[in-house]
Amino acid sequence: MPLRLFGKKRHTDLIVFVHVPKTAGTTITRHLSAAGLRGQDHIEHWLDHPYIAADRLQNFAWVSGHVPLPSMQSFLSSMTQRRLRFFSAIRSPVDQVASHYNWLIEIYHRGAEFYSRHSKGIQTISERIRETDNTKPGSIIAQLMAEPGLFQNQQSRIVLGRAASHLSKSQFEDTLREFEFVATERDLPDLVYKMTGTRSLVTNRDNKSRYHFDAALFRSPEILEFLAEYNSSDQFLYDVVTGRNAHLDCNIPECAEGNR
Repeated sequence: MPLRLFGKKRHTDLIVFVHVPKTAGTTITRHLSAAGLRGQDHIEHWLDHPYIAADRLQNFAWVSGHVPLPSMQSFLSSMTQRRLRFFSAIRSPVDQVASHYNWLIEIYHRGAEFYSRHSKGIQTISERIRETDNTKPGSIIAQLMAEPGLFQNQQSRIVLGRAASHLSKSQFEDTLREFEFVATERDLPDLVYKMTGTRSLVTNRDNKSRYHFDAALFRSPEILEFLAEYNSSDQFLYDVVTGRNAHLDCNIPECAEGNR
């Protein structure tokens, strides 16, 4: 029996948030729950358990996960016949990489129990980053180069798929059209409104961490020059989405008060 037949019980649309790390995704899912919508985050853990996922999916109005769009589409389409409404959020590529780099340090400082929940591979990367001289741009660049899966064009790979850097212009645009809305850090209230129909401030960010190094280093000429090439696909995606959303100008009234 096809797994998607398990999903016939519920006929409402399913909100799907393609969650790029360190782009306020945890905050967005909190707003979904606050709007009275039942859902599940981190469904990347479902990928190896499709029958469990198919059963649970019937009861949810939304799901979220660190899963590239093509994989998310394929997986959920095999689980349910409901219409899938895709959303995502991205941010300035330099800021996203800096925040993700910092997160690999932060997980250690949140205590042994929290740290132990991460894979041995992530713990090894965390240890290496913590042991490097994070006062020197060259040392940081070496760490970024050592882990392209975490730091090279991660946003575009998740939003557009793993082959993002090889897409033609038409393929790029076609894939982006699969989303009902992709927000930047300026458009988060608009994103919440489009997902929930609720107008709300998006000011207090969940899962925010203090920096364990001088974040200004990521604005040094050396790192900026490196990232301009290393994350060129992310920058192109960010520029396109920023241009597409320019007309919004954060048009929810509360936004001007609290989100700028």
